[in-house]
Formats: sequence, structure tokens, C-alpha cells
Amino acid sequence: MKELHGTDMRQYGMAQMSDKSKRERANIQSRVKIKVGEDDKQKIFHVESAILLEKSAFIRAHLRRYVDSPQPEDIELPSEDPVAFAMFIDWAKRPKDSVFYVPGRYSQEPWLSNAASAWILGQQLQAPAFQRYALSQFVQNCAIVTIGPWAEIEEKAPSQSPLRRFSDHWVAWNSWLCGPGINEYTGLKAAKPRLWSKASAASDPRTLDLDHWYERCGALISRQCSHDPIVRQQEEEYKRLHNRSPPLEWGEEWERAANRRRR
Repeated sequence: MKELHGTDMRQYGMAQMSDKSKRERANIQSRVKIKVGEDDKQKIFHVESAILLEKSAFIRAHLRRYVDSPQPEDIELPSEDPVAFAMFIDWAKRPKDSVFYVPGRYSQEPWLSNAASAWILGQQLQAPAFQRYALSQFVQNCAIVTIGPWAEIEEKAPSQSPLRRFSDHWVAWNSWLCGPGINEYTGLKAAKPRLWSKASAASDPRTLDLDHWYERCGALISRQCSHDPIVRQQEEEYKRLHNRSPPLEWGEEWERAANRRRR
């Protein structure tokens, strides 16, 4: 084997890096096979890698493991929902900003019924932008979902994650509104009566800014902060009342008028 020195070594290293970059680009331009779900519910997706690369850290790491291979191995997501993954593909092709909560307005399917599943999928895919969009859709539609996903959220969404915070607030608030007796929230951790006193002082969680669930104040059910539009309005009114200009002294108004006439 020829021994390399100096310039030869640098040229060899640059050639190696160039080859690796070419292989990376080839993988990026290839299509990846993704199996989602299992058994008779499994669905297979063939997706262009470039569409997913910037949106999912999980898929990006998977492709980099096979940079020296002509084709990356299949990705398998047996515990995830194929419907939610199809929603992710659609969002990745045409990214959308978070929606703002509007009372009485609801989304079309599949977002109407599957926003929580989409957020949970985003956890696996390490796709925070997609999760934020999914959370905004869930906030908008959670009140009319036929089968509430609250138990699934308690099981699969990490404690203190934005979705779990919103869910706990919603469950505690609605449990307090329902009062004693069996309802759709019975048995959930956030439905315990000890949380009712906190929920009674809280607002409808749908009205809070989406940032609330990502910041420290979102960890407390009873916390009232500027993410609440009512609190924000009260703060603005307080500033307006306490930042008024002091009244003019006797004769000062007349003097200002006289100076204006001289000009």
C-alpha cells in the first residue's frame, strides 16, 4: 500500500469527505420505507427522505447510520398510529403554523379526532414543530372528540410535557365542573378531588396562549399568568390607571396655551 504524506494526505482526506457527502446526498435523495402499526393495521409508507430530514431528528439520525449503504434500512414504528403518520407526512410536505383557539370553531378530520395521537407520534419522531401544531389542533378540538384520549395521554405523554400539562388542566377543571359522580374523567390522575380547589380558581385552559404549556407557569393548574387573556387585560387596565399623567398645576394650562399662541 502506498504511504501518503503531506499534500497527498490532505487530498486523500478531502476525497474521503467528498465521497461521504455524495453518499449522504444520495441517501437524502432516496426514498425510505417506513412501516407504521402492526398486524392487520400496519401501513407501509414510501417517502422521499428529503421531505422528512429537517422535520424529524429521529429519521435524520436513522439515515445517518446508513450513510455508507446504498439504501437505508426500513424504519419500523409498530406502536404508532398509521393515521397520525399520514398526518405527519402531509404536514412535513406543507408545514403550517399553530392555530389559535376560536370558540365554536372546529377542524376537519383527521385533525378533529387524531390530534393527540399526532402529538404522541411527534414524541417518537422527535419533531417539536409538528408537536406544537398538533397541540394547537388538540386544544381547538378536544371538547367535541367523541372518545376522549385522556387515558392515552396520561399513559403516553411524559409528565410535564406540554400535552400532558394541558390535559391535566382540562381534566381537573372539567372534573370540578362535573362535581361528584361518575363521568368520562373518573379514574384519571388529574381528576382527583384534591385538585378541584386549584381547578376552581383556574380558567378554561383552551383560552390560554399556547406558550403557556411550554413555560414554567404551565406546570401549575391554578396559576394565573399573563398567558390568560383575562389576566392580561386586568394587567393592562392596572397600568393604564396607574400611569396617568399628574394633573396640571393651577395656571399651568393657561401658560401652555399662551405659549402656543406666541408660536
